[in-house]
Amino acid sequence: MILVANTVLDGLTISPSSTIPGNNDIIQSITVSAPGTDIKSTIPIVSEEKFKELCPEMDYNDTGMAILTGTSMAAPQVTGLAAILMAMGAPIEKIAEIIRSTCSFTDRPDLFGCGNINFDAAI
Repeated sequence: MILVANTVLDGLTISPSSTIPGNNDIIQSITVSAPGTDIKSTIPIVSEEKFKELCPEMDYNDTGMAILTGTSMAAPQVTGLAAILMAMGAPIEKIAEIIRSTCSFTDRPDLFGCGNINFDAAI
């Protein structure tokens, strides 16, 4: 299992979405981090009423696109890297180690795990 922290695009600042007040166990278990702040994403195109039901924290938007932040934006980057490694023939039992061992350096492993994932180094 890989637990992913969300960083801002500079890769040096952890986003508040990766912290859970009073739950240091999760923070101390973070494996890697990836940018997940201000990510352009798709959202459902539905009626305003349905939109407010699905996305109560957002203003109504019928464009199908929005800027989102969170670990739900960071984790797919790690999943994508894992998929690329699998497609390149990496043994499934080695993928987590490859991702961890190729992360960008961090001096705060308590917040960032091994650091930000590094696609170039991993592949």
